Amino acid sequence: MVPFLYIAMKSLYWSKGKMLKRIMWCDDGKIKLQMHLLSEN
Repeated sequence: MVPFLYIAMKSLYWSKGKMLKRIMWCDDGKIKLQMHLLSEN
């Protein structure tokens, strides 16, 4: 995983909490989340 995306996901995890954690457990969710983070940032 790209370090920037990892850091962004960790940062967002702390702000969003359990809901994001559920998404991160799903491989498809990880891909969608990465795309979402790229579009947000």
